[in-house]
Amino acid sequence: GEARRHTVTVRAGVLAEAHVQYWDAQARDWGPSAPLPAEEAYYMTVPGLFETVRGALLNSGRDEVRADFEGEPPFPRLIILGPVRQGGELVDGTEARLNVQSFEILAGP
Repeated sequence: GEARRHTVTVRAGVLAEAHVQYWDAQARDWGPSAPLPAEEAYYMTVPGLFETVRGALLNSGRDEVRADFEGEPPFPRLIILGPVRQGGELVDGTEARLNVQSFEILAGP
């Protein structure tokens, strides 16, 4: 039930800045932007998105893992991580959906 918007900028292969906003259902708007720690921001970079998919396929215990790729070069545009299965039962609230809204390759330094 939680919605977050991540904004991550990578320059020359190095994380330059990262912020997160949480959806405020009561205000029906995105809350204030807050810094996102580098270790969390990594998973919102292109290499991190690929690692998320690979890790989920290899050892997440999820019932479903799906990734849709787009662009040139292709990158994960949508990642769907179904619920985790523990002891043969699905665990409610463990689903996740990552939807890349925009992606730009910038020229220069």
